[in-house]
Amino acid sequence: RILVEFEGFMENGAVWVNGQPVGSRPYGYTASLYDITDKVNFGKENIIAVKADTSAQPASRWYTGGGIYRHVNLIKTSPLHLDHWGVFIHTPEVSAEKAVVKIQARVVNDGRSAAQAAVQTTLTAPDGRRYVSQKKQVKVEAGADAECTLTVEVDKPMLWDTETPHLYSARTEVSVSGKPTDDRIHNIGI
Repeated sequence: RILVEFEGFMENGAVWVNGQPVGSRPYGYTASLYDITDKVNFGKENIIAVKADTSAQPASRWYTGGGIYRHVNLIKTSPLHLDHWGVFIHTPEVSAEKAVVKIQARVVNDGRSAAQAAVQTTLTAPDGRRYVSQKKQVKVEAGADAECTLTVEVDKPMLWDTETPHLYSARTEVSVSGKPTDDRIHNIGI
């Protein structure tokens, strides 16, 4: 699948790919994601056009400007992949001795048959120590999604604060029969 993500464009935005409409967003402060797979000409030049209309100003409490004001991302995924905003990480237990990191991951199957996926997260500390979650098996029906929760325990975590803003790297990976199909990397503080 090929997707285009606009983290923000102000305001009353509309998007076309190769002259075909793919979607619109009336509000300028939220991200929008469009699946453009069926509009892309593979192996050829493609044109993505964006229209932002701020003619109804003032539209906010302050002047917001207009146009694309945040990142634009072109995303390619396998049919079996992590949902775009589908990884949520939190730390329900934290002390100087131990932290528990919980990862909720939603796996999407855009394929034509059910798939058995393995999901795992590797947490890398700023000093290079690595912690690996258990591997969870998830069956995902065709055209559906499934969620799993992973847990990573960290001994003597490097705690984040304003004086020592330690960040861990959390890599969540989906695989089928040992072959990776997607992964996401998030920086987190404990």
